[in-house]
Amino acid sequence: MKKVLITIFQLSVTAGVLYWVYHDPNRRAQMVEALRNAEYRWVLMAMLAYLVVEVAAAFRWHVLLKVQNIHSVSPADWTVFYRVVLQPIPPRRHRRRHHQELLPVEGNA
Repeated sequence: MKKVLITIFQLSVTAGVLYWVYHDPNRRAQMVEALRNAEYRWVLMAMLAYLVVEVAAAFRWHVLLKVQNIHSVSPADWTVFYRVVLQPIPPRRHRRRHHQELLPVEGNA
């Protein structure tokens, strides 16, 4: 029930902010004009900077896993990494399987 309330709250805040931003026709016209006049080389440079940030985060995760003696080299591991870390809302079944693989089994630790 708590998760449902949190999700409803998040959706309400999102809807409220979107309405606040887009309710004024003059503001929407300004946004369209700004997009038409944008210098796309800056947009491209921002996208490249974001790519560098994501690669650095992946490297940081690699180091954290290596320190814990977890070696992930198979494509399946990278798929799980992508779904858990890079996607905003990973599918629940993948997240659960991923965590079960990392947790030690009692008696075998």
